[in-house]
Amino acid sequence: MKKVLPIRTQIRIPPDLHARLVEEANKNESSLNDAMIFYIERGFHSAPHEDDFEKAVENIPTEILMMELASRMKGYTLTVMEKVDNKKAP
Repeated sequence: MKKVLPIRTQIRIPPDLHARLVEEANKNESSLNDAMIFYIERGFHSAPHEDDFEKAVENIPTEILMMELASRMKGYTLTVMEKVDNKKAP
């Protein structure tokens, strides 16, 4: 049986995220690499299915969604238009 070697890669992460990963690795007496693998794998297992995400967003009040959108769009001009129903009445 052929031995499978792990793939070496490099990523750039924000300093605060690096610090959190180092802290978690030290707390669990593991390596930084092990901590990164653990959280990446956990993210894949806990990532919501697209349908679940849409249902979750539907349950968030519009005001909160709009505030979040506005905070992410600072510096941009945003035009809100009324939804138009293109279906013809019977």
